[in-house]
Amino acid sequence: MSRYRYSTVGYGIFSLLGEKYRMGRIEIFDTESDSPYQISEGDYCMPYEAARKFEYFMDSLATELPIQINIGSIGWCEQECATSLGFESVEQMRDPELVKEYRRKQSDKWAVDLGYKDFEDMKSKSKWLNNKGHNPEIKDIV
Repeated sequence: MSRYRYSTVGYGIFSLLGEKYRMGRIEIFDTESDSPYQISEGDYCMPYEAARKFEYFMDSLATELPIQINIGSIGWCEQECATSLGFESVEQMRDPELVKEYRRKQSDKWAVDLGYKDFEDMKSKSKWLNNKGHNPEIKDIV
């Protein structure tokens, strides 16, 4: 049995970076440690096309000697994501108003694909929402 084993834990990404990337943590376990917890950890940010392969590889890896991996940067990932989503900079991709505008455009595209004029048209025809945009059967929590 190998001394070191590795596992991955995915993170939820609630920023626009999550449109293109998957992030997570790599936990390192040592069979010679008295602790049942990881002895160290690292993190990763991968485009979706590579994330599953990377996670599978890390989860199946076991070594007698520890490993060290350090490539790329989160800044590089953020810049490429911003560019691919049509923003001029990472700062724009983080701007709440521009994020709201981006999400609205994505919602409109989705609604058009479903046969509606736009997202507002889809909401107005929803059997779950009244004309004020909410479900009257769900009470507000005060």
